[in-house]
Amino acid sequence: MIKNESIENLLATVDIVDVVEKYVPLKRSGANFVGVCPFHDDSHPSMSVSSKLGIFHCFSCKAGGNAIKFIQDYEKISFPEAVEKLAGMYNFALQYTGAKVQERSEEKKVLGILNAYYQSCLYQNPAAVKYLHDRGLSDQSIRKFGLGYAGASAQTIRVLQNEEIPPQDALNAGAVKQNERGLYASFIERITFPIYNHASKLVGFGGRTISDNPAKYVNSPQCALFDKSKIFYAFDLAKKSAIAKKTLIITEGYMDVIMLHQAGIDNAVAVLGTALTPAHLPLIKRAELNVVLSFDGDAAGINAAIKSARLLCLNKIDSSVAIIGGGADPADMIAAGKVRELEQIYASGMESGEFLIRRIAKKYDLARPVQKEAALNEIKEFTAALGPVLAESYQSLVAQILNVSPGSFNLSSGGKNFGAGFEGRNFNEGGSFGSRDFGSHEGRGADG
Repeated sequence: MIKNESIENLLATVDIVDVVEKYVPLKRSGANFVGVCPFHDDSHPSMSVSSKLGIFHCFSCKAGGNAIKFIQDYEKISFPEAVEKLAGMYNFALQYTGAKVQERSEEKKVLGILNAYYQSCLYQNPAAVKYLHDRGLSDQSIRKFGLGYAGASAQTIRVLQNEEIPPQDALNAGAVKQNERGLYASFIERITFPIYNHASKLVGFGGRTISDNPAKYVNSPQCALFDKSKIFYAFDLAKKSAIAKKTLIITEGYMDVIMLHQAGIDNAVAVLGTALTPAHLPLIKRAELNVVLSFDGDAAGINAAIKSARLLCLNKIDSSVAIIGGGADPADMIAAGKVRELEQIYASGMESGEFLIRRIAKKYDLARPVQKEAALNEIKEFTAALGPVLAESYQSLVAQILNVSPGSFNLSSGGKNFGAGFEGRNFNEGGSFGSRDFGSHEGRGADG
């Protein structure tokens, strides 16, 4: 935990006007400053910020508090994360209680040292710089994303030794690995991509080989600091724009993200694995974001889109899928000068539920009745998990795709279409159900 005394000293050090101005333009009004409140749809400056009192207050929506509270509400992060975010802005050394927290701080120090070293090495390697320029990256983007270069393993080990970093700290941070011959660097002859978590804390690296290594991309090993299943690459840079646009574009790779930001599409992030995971969802839900899935059009990309779209649908997150044709990816499109075309692809993406339903139907020969029913059964297994309202919203779509009557099936019930013979019949419509309707299934369930 962060010591209360340390938090108090931090608040006494910072000027809340300076903090808020990093997010919202302010103008002086008497002894205070005023600005448009970011916590409601504010058309007139209704937020006042007092440097003397160290607080902000909105006279319209009543939002208010100190600098930590402002960051917490604006960034949609927890209180400890907001404290660390504020401390990082001013290079303020927080004090913690507990040895484990102190150890974690030392591990972060290791990553910071290596990040600075790798960045200093990039422009000393012409082949690495040429690769980045050939991919379309500008020097400004290279600096913005903090790209670097990790050379031979011995160079990284020497830097750690010169900084008197204990080997165990380097191992815990994922900076090095160990085998029977001893320690070696996690990144060797690779362009480095520093990876920050949602609170803008450096937690690891990605690396792209420029040699003949068959593993083109690698990430930091799984450790206490780095868990790729819950981190979006560049979320720290994309979050402000994503919240403003209420949309997060999720891609497959580092290069896609950097090129998208370079083209002004700065609400883009990337997964660090093959697809979205449940651990990513809190970040999306907390910021109340819609999602555009922008995966490659190859088999691996389609599979990732299917898995991710299903996860989003089941968790009731509004999303769409934008597949780029011709085997191109976002970085390729931007490098070819097709930014407007890419923006149109994103704007016209297919709603995720429809995407999944069409992918299911595509697996079957719908001209054959038995396969058509099999397609319907698989679609129902998906829609039944969505709840009745969402499931029924796809009724007309499924009827159109399968070329059947919308009243001949019920998407709210999963599995086989065992109830089809009874649909549309009601005890109040006259007549009665006889033994032929029920059969002789005493004591058995409907599908028994």
